[in-house]
Amino acid sequence: MRKDDLRLLTAALVLLLTGAFLTTPAKADAGLGPCGFGTPSTPPPDSATATDSAGAGAGAGDNGTNSDAPAWTAPTVGYRLSAGYAAEGPHWRHRHTGQDFAVDSGTPVYAVGPGRIVTASCGDAFGNQVVIQHPDGYYTQYAHLSVINVRPGQEVLTGQRIGAAGATGNADGPHLHFEVRTTPFMGSAVPPLPWLRGHGVAILGDPAGLAQSSKIPAQPAPAPGSDQTATHGMPEVRPPHHDGRPPVATGLQA
Repeated sequence: MRKDDLRLLTAALVLLLTGAFLTTPAKADAGLGPCGFGTPSTPPPDSATATDSAGAGAGAGDNGTNSDAPAWTAPTVGYRLSAGYAAEGPHWRHRHTGQDFAVDSGTPVYAVGPGRIVTASCGDAFGNQVVIQHPDGYYTQYAHLSVINVRPGQEVLTGQRIGAAGATGNADGPHLHFEVRTTPFMGSAVPPLPWLRGHGVAILGDPAGLAQSSKIPAQPAPAPGSDQTATHGMPEVRPPHHDGRPPVATGLQA
């Protein structure tokens, strides 16, 4: 074989192997990447998007309305409460910023109330996440999802299915990390169980505020900086913190 042919063959092999390496999917293991299972599932076209709320006991019917639906509901079903708000331990550098609902992977996750999707993306340690802005000014976050069924800017109803629980991001098992915030941003969390109680939602296993008695502000605090408002497709960012608590560090379990 001539030297020129050998060089061409070698170059072709290098390109082939490099391309194969770059396009090989990462191992589907929650701890290997920021979102574990890779890109979230995309929702169906708007004309085919359905409201799935039977498991949450709320939401809309075929015509998009349900006069018997409660104003607010639980974020998932068939759960057991696990790590609570402000919990301490080796999983967090400081304290836990939400309430974990231990469920099987694939368990439906529902919007706890009506609102607009401001984030539906990979959220680093939070894995696949959805953040909803509600009419009362609060925001709710749903993290470690295996599937996302909504888009930024989409309006959702109480009990509408927005995804499915999983173990993406830094999670040691399938669960839903549910967080309530006064802004769309990390670092503005408030105790979620008292907030849900205040919205008329009964959560099985709720300790009735024994470990979560922190006062919830009557009105959400403004976002840090007057120019930091929720926008369509807004990415999850980390502005200066206004509540005196540092955020959960990226790379640690949320």
